[in-house]
Amino acid sequence: MQRKNSRLTIMLLAALLLGPCASLRAAAELASSLVGDWQGATGQAGYTLLLNADGRGSLNGAPIQWRYSGGSLHLKAAKGSFDYRAAFTATTLTLTGNDLQQPLIFKRVEPAAAVAAASRPDKFPIPGNPPLTAEMVEKGVRLFEWLLDARLTEEQYKQFQDSLVRSWKTANSAEMSGTLGVLQFHAELGRKTELERNAMREALLDSYLALMRETPTDVLSAWVLEIYYSSHTPIAQGNPPLTRQVADAYAEVNCFMISEVLGGEAFRADKAFKDQLATALVAEYSNFSPEQQKGYSRLPLAWASIRMTWSGLGESERATYRQQWSPGVQAMLAPQGSGEGAAPTVRQGPSDAKRAALQKFRTQTQIRQMLSNMNQDFIHRHVLSPGWTYTKYSIW
Repeated sequence: MQRKNSRLTIMLLAALLLGPCASLRAAAELASSLVGDWQGATGQAGYTLLLNADGRGSLNGAPIQWRYSGGSLHLKAAKGSFDYRAAFTATTLTLTGNDLQQPLIFKRVEPAAAVAAASRPDKFPIPGNPPLTAEMVEKGVRLFEWLLDARLTEEQYKQFQDSLVRSWKTANSAEMSGTLGVLQFHAELGRKTELERNAMREALLDSYLALMRETPTDVLSAWVLEIYYSSHTPIAQGNPPLTRQVADAYAEVNCFMISEVLGGEAFRADKAFKDQLATALVAEYSNFSPEQQKGYSRLPLAWASIRMTWSGLGESERATYRQQWSPGVQAMLAPQGSGEGAAPTVRQGPSDAKRAALQKFRTQTQIRQMLSNMNQDFIHRHVLSPGWTYTKYSIW
C-alpha cells in the first residue's frame, strides 16, 4: 500500500509540474505553427483570423474553435463546421476547398511581434481567473528550485515566467489549472517540516527526472533536465566542483553589474557569451583557492537573491552599490596591461568608447583578463558580501 501511495503521489506531482510549463512546448513551435493573427482577402471580401494556442480563436471577430491535422484546417463556428486544405509557412497561410471558389491567402500580422506579445509580462497582474501575479510566478519558480535543488538563472526564470504569462494571455484553462495546482502543492509543502519536505523530494525527484528522460527532446523535459544537470554535473573539479549553473550565474551577475554601473541598455549574457565564459572559467578554476571555489558555489543563490532584492531597494541604496561595483567594472573592461585609471562615470548612457569596451568584453582575451581581476576577490567582496540578504532566501 505504501508503494502504491508513493506511485500515486509521483503521478500527481508529475501532472502538476507538467501543467504550468506546457506552453514551453508551444513556444518552440510558434514560429512555424498556425498560432497567431492572420489577415487575408478574396475578391472584395476581407478576413481577419485569430488562432490561439488553446484551439480557440475568432474569424472577423466571431468566436471559433480550430484544429489542424493531416494537412487540413478544421474550423467550427456558430454557422457550422468547415474543413479546408491548408498550406502554410511562417508568414503565409493558404486555404482551399470547401466553399472557397479560389484560394484564400492570409498573411501573418507581424509574426515576431505577435509571438512576443503572447508572452510579454507587461505589468502584473495579468487578467484572468484568478489574475496572474508576480508572486504566483515566484512561488512556481521556487517549487521547481526545491524539487531540482537548484537556483534558476535569469534566463531560466524568464522562460518559466513567459510560459505562465502566455497561458494567461491565451486563456488556456488547462495550463492555468495546472499552475494553480502547483501553487496549492507549494502551500502544502510550506506547512510541513524541513525534514518532511526533504523526504518528499528524495522520494519524488528520481521518478520525475526519469519521466523527463523518457522524452529528452521535448521542450519542457529539456528545460528541466538542463536546470538539473547544469546544477549537479561538474564541469571542472574542485572543492566544491564547478558546475555550469555556477558559470551561467557568474556571467549574468557580472553583466548585471556592468549594466548598472554604465547605465543605458542592459548588457545581456547570451548563450555564446556564457559558453565562452564557462570555457574560460573551467580553464582557470583549478587556480582558485578553496575559499574562492566555495564562494563561486554560492553564486546561484546570491544572484537569485540580488534579482529578488534589487527592485525593492531605494535609489540611494542602488547608487551605493553601483559606486562599490564601479572599480571592479572598470577592471573588467580595461585593456590588457593597462592600469586601473579613473573609474567610469556612473549611470550615464554608454558612449561610443564604452560600447567598444563592452564589445571587447566578449572576446576571449578580455574574459581571461576579467577572471584574473576576479582573483582579487572583487566578486566575493561585492556580490557574496554579508550586505546581501541571500542568506535569507527561502523557497517558503
